[in-house]
Amino acid sequence: LKNYSEKLSTRKQIIVANKIDVQNEELIKEVEELAKKHDVPMAAISLAWLKTKVTAPIVGATKAHHLDAMEKALQLDLTSDEVAYLEEPYKPHDLEGVMADNRDRKHNWTDYLTH
Repeated sequence: LKNYSEKLSTRKQIIVANKIDVQNEELIKEVEELAKKHDVPMAAISLAWLKTKVTAPIVGATKAHHLDAMEKALQLDLTSDEVAYLEEPYKPHDLEGVMADNRDRKHNWTDYLTH
């Protein structure tokens, strides 16, 4: 049963990833275009955009190239036109995958805080 659930989980992740890619295809192309323009990885464009929205983004890195992208993002300030360009094609979509599966789940910390 464990193997079945692992296969199901992997298959679901692939389906979700493909669906999101199709939904955001134009946005992905624009990120790629700006990455080429600034000669940085696409992740750096995403992180540079995030810098325009929050004061303290929490970003995890598990590989050296993740750190490289973060460094490039810190050095990059997108123009307001570039930010608008990235945001224009975005179409909000419902939660998918694990996030959707846990939408109605009661959080463990709720009990801790209320007792």
